[in-house]
Amino acid sequence: TYAPDGRQIVLDRGDVLEVVASAPGYGLSRGTFEVRKKRRQHVEIALTPMDLSPTVAPEAELAVLEAIRAWRDAAEAYVADGDAATDSAEREAREEVVRRAKAWAWAGGGQTARDYCLMAATPEACGT
Repeated sequence: TYAPDGRQIVLDRGDVLEVVASAPGYGLSRGTFEVRKKRRQHVEIALTPMDLSPTVAPEAELAVLEAIRAWRDAAEAYVADGDAATDSAEREAREEVVRRAKAWAWAGGGQTARDYCLMAATPEACGT
């Protein structure tokens, strides 16, 4: 197992890990995982779909929701095609979600803006 910075992590039986999962159009979910004796284990984390329909929201939030929709569409295209162009488009769409969410957070968007950013990036990338 490897950390996001590339260093190897040795896991021992009984270690408990916090797992964070996200996907375009779904809220951030967390779970815990205990390392057992077997080498291969399956972890399931349920993701809750986000309501991406327009609401009465600040312009900055609407911009983030628009970026999330575009990211979801790009991710679906990548899953369907799996080529370099759709991979690049998905990555760019994800980065746009982060840019817009961070801009909204800096403008006072609070926890909601941070949660949108964390859906697409690490806490370090979101500045949290």
